Amino acid sequence: MKTKLLASLILYLLRKLNAQWIQTNGPYGGQTTAIASNATDLFATFSYGKISHSIDNGITWTDVSNGLSSDPIQCITINGANIYAGTNGGHI
Repeated sequence: MKTKLLASLILYLLRKLNAQWIQTNGPYGGQTTAIASNATDLFATFSYGKISHSIDNGITWTDVSNGLSSDPIQCITINGANIYAGTNGGHI
């Protein structure tokens, strides 16, 4: 009896957790590998070496990867005004 109650509670909570996701208008074009944000900006990185930037909570996106290598980006972080992205090729 306790097991069924616990299982029901877990399923109920999982259903509620899924309700948090809201589809945005992109970014489109590949597999997203990492996301970073601060108070005003949202950045998404892709497996083909691109970074997209949004200033309106993901409604619109701009490509900001000019000058980057095409190495797949695996991680991104923001520290003050600096943005750091790490690639599979060992670049930052």
